[in-house]
Amino acid sequence: MDRRRNQKEEIQLFESTSPRIPLTAYLPFLVAVPLIVLILQACSVLPDSWRNVFEENSVRDAAKEYLEAEVNRDYEKIYRSLAPSSSYRSTTGYDSYLAEAASSHMKIVSYRIVGISRIDSNLDAREFPNVEKIAQVDTDVVIRFENSNQQMEVNYGFIFIKEGGRWYKG
Repeated sequence: MDRRRNQKEEIQLFESTSPRIPLTAYLPFLVAVPLIVLILQACSVLPDSWRNVFEENSVRDAAKEYLEAEVNRDYEKIYRSLAPSSSYRSTTGYDSYLAEAASSHMKIVSYRIVGISRIDSNLDAREFPNVEKIAQVDTDVVIRFENSNQQMEVNYGFIFIKEGGRWYKG
């Protein structure tokens, strides 16, 4: 009996001398840890359409780079913006492209990116093994026909593809 009493007194003595931390002090930790775990799990199972929010800035940057090169007629930059695996770039060397581009009577005068209407995973990896994702960038483009000096505005959906972690004009 004495032994139990001594143990009880020791426990009471320990409890009375240890500092009391209110449970509310643990609240941020108790909320943050499960929330972080939940977010990490959610990111791994999110459908492509939700995860694509993270890709939009990269696609938009690639589209701006390409369209600015078109407006400025920076042929080298335009050629570098074309996807290496595209049928055009894989069959057309830079010199051939340059001759073709220089003889064109059409010029993009200005553009406005309206939005990115879709970003999808490559659903045909057998046919296009280097392509990771495909995006469509919707634009309003003003085109000038230099042989007649006429202009017109068109709404055009440019296709961009992701290869090797980088977005290119498809």
